[in-house]
Amino acid sequence: MKRLLVLVLIFSACGGTEVIEEPTTTITPTTTTTITPTTTTTITESRLRRGVIRRSEQYSISIVQKYNHAFTNIDLYPESEKGVGIGIRYPKLEESVACSEVINKDIVSYVESNIKFQEDTAPTEQDLKDWGYSSTNDHYKLDYDIIEISDYVVSILFNDYDYNTGAAHGMGGNYTFNYDLSTCDHIGKPNFLEVFETYGLNSIQKEINLQLCAPEPIENCHYKIDKLDFFSDKLTFFAISEKGLFVQFWEYDVSGYAQGAELILLPWYDIAEFVKKNIPFYEILKIYSEESKNVYSNTINTNYEPAFSLEE
Repeated sequence: MKRLLVLVLIFSACGGTEVIEEPTTTITPTTTTTITPTTTTTITESRLRRGVIRRSEQYSISIVQKYNHAFTNIDLYPESEKGVGIGIRYPKLEESVACSEVINKDIVSYVESNIKFQEDTAPTEQDLKDWGYSSTNDHYKLDYDIIEISDYVVSILFNDYDYNTGAAHGMGGNYTFNYDLSTCDHIGKPNFLEVFETYGLNSIQKEINLQLCAPEPIENCHYKIDKLDFFSDKLTFFAISEKGLFVQFWEYDVSGYAQGAELILLPWYDIAEFVKKNIPFYEILKIYSEESKNVYSNTINTNYEPAFSLEE
């Protein structure tokens, strides 16, 4: 319950140092699927898919660049009047980063709202007495990963963990900040249906499942989604990068709590054609397209995120 309240109250690192090995097997068989009714487009299943990048924030996201020169870590351990153990790490962007003043202000507001929520919802002494506890064991942790800091976009993926006294286990969650640095505005607010044409949702869902299932073919895969509301789901979050769109699922969305929270990357190669052409982000996508050959020439296993072009 506490997790759902957090998602309503806040407006929407870096992790550990371990790196997950990337799969190198292929997806079969070779087929195509047609999206209707507005346009006809195809997604091939035979291309290599990277698959799930990680299932826990304890692992770093190995395929993103390091932007250590562009920010500093801020660590907070605020004292709680109700005994909640709180540990927070968030980035402070350097002044040289465009829109840093706006972004830093939004991040601080987000952090403060989380701290306040922990205090407001912590058990009272009477609650603890009623539950048979002598003291609270509530604790909260907030951390983050930088997805991109470029001349065009700042994208940050936050992850948190919230444990409530007496619970069988804690709950994890995520939130993202995506900024268009030409305007300092959020990209994809309140949800990413602002970014993509609705006729492309079936294709995007197919690509999501291809990534979730890799290296297995979809027909042999048990962990996939069958809903088309993933762009408006308050528990699914998206982070923008030059390679594609990162999709962070909640830990119960796909494979269940024990398996973790899947993070995948949808390459622009597969989904760029569905981006609305009348939004500011499309101009950024044009730049990504123009630079993609250079970007991917320096990337290991470039078949996972092929260079792409936009057809006008």
